[in-house]
Amino acid sequence: MKKYLCLLLMALLLGLAIVSDSAQAAQKSAVILPFAANVPQNMSYLAKAVPGSIQSKLQQSGAVSASLGNAKAASAADARKAMGRADYAVWGSVAVQGSLAHITVNSINRQGKTWSKSSKTQLNALTGSLDALTQAMAHE
Repeated sequence: MKKYLCLLLMALLLGLAIVSDSAQAAQKSAVILPFAANVPQNMSYLAKAVPGSIQSKLQQSGAVSASLGNAKAASAADARKAMGRADYAVWGSVAVQGSLAHITVNSINRQGKTWSKSSKTQLNALTGSLDALTQAMAHE
């Protein structure tokens, strides 16, 4: 009886390990590249803050493992080169003029499919706008 119980327990543990591995394999990965910033000098931090915010939001979803990259991308071809082993590359731009902010978020996958969305908003609503863009991208 103990022998059968041990075999059953081992089979259950093996099954759990297989399910766990397949769940991890299903998680996508993304590299978030620095954003081009056309902003006043006192807001130059946005070039790094925007990618950091996108990384954080994607990781919170649990569906994407996101890391920050160093290569700058001005095009989908540049982003694809910087992708490394990731499933997606994300890049974009942020511009501030007066009290208005304009943000564009782009992504490309390994097959070359691109996604792009922009938002124009009041500067004090930039975080909410960026969150909405990130959420839209995560659901693509």
